[in-house]
Amino acid sequence: MWDSIKKTVITVLATLGVLFVIIMLIPMEDDEEASAEIPAAAETTVEAQAIEESAQEEAEQVSCDGDACEIPEDHADIEDVHIPEELLSTDTITFRTTSLDGEIVTQEIFSDYDITIVHVWGTYCEACVDEMKEYASFAMKLPSNIDLIGIICDVYDGIDRNQADAYDILEEADAGFMNLRTSDDIYDLTAQIKSIPASFFVDRDGRIIGDIYEGTGVQELSHRLEDYLKDQE
Repeated sequence: MWDSIKKTVITVLATLGVLFVIIMLIPMEDDEEASAEIPAAAETTVEAQAIEESAQEEAEQVSCDGDACEIPEDHADIEDVHIPEELLSTDTITFRTTSLDGEIVTQEIFSDYDITIVHVWGTYCEACVDEMKEYASFAMKLPSNIDLIGIICDVYDGIDRNQADAYDILEEADAGFMNLRTSDDIYDLTAQIKSIPASFFVDRDGRIIGDIYEGTGVQELSHRLEDYLKDQE
């Protein structure tokens, strides 16, 4: 009988031992699976960082080629100016007036730009008013070394007449370029103009370039400007 009890105890202990081993193996397998996921996640993170760094390097290569880096066109002197000497006037422009906003302006306004396009217009001129939006857009697209200013022939320095109309026209066209009042000095400059709208080009030294263009629109002025802008490598 004792032998029978002994065998039963051994069998129970053996069974418990097997169950213990099985129970211990289950969490160990889960831990192995969980620990295997961590390197995979880390590998994904490293791979994402590598892709991001590669994309950044590629973007830098696109914007910078060697020592030369591309600059957005609206902030760059994208073209050099070439003006034949025979097209330049022998006299230089000198004047003193105020802007529509009352700022004192002289011929020094030309010195900051290779070429300044001077557009002469009036508040009573229907054609001038109709094309003002085109000039506003044209001014926004000019390279940074080219400027556009207006001269309002019927708004006089020191006199407010027609000033409100000029503001309304420019605001309606969303024209942000500077506009000057007519003064005695500028009247002497524009007296030779027979009809408006009219435009002419001035270099940084205040010399008129070529002819005064009466009735010429933005498209023709743009073509004229292209003649003076040359890519020089």
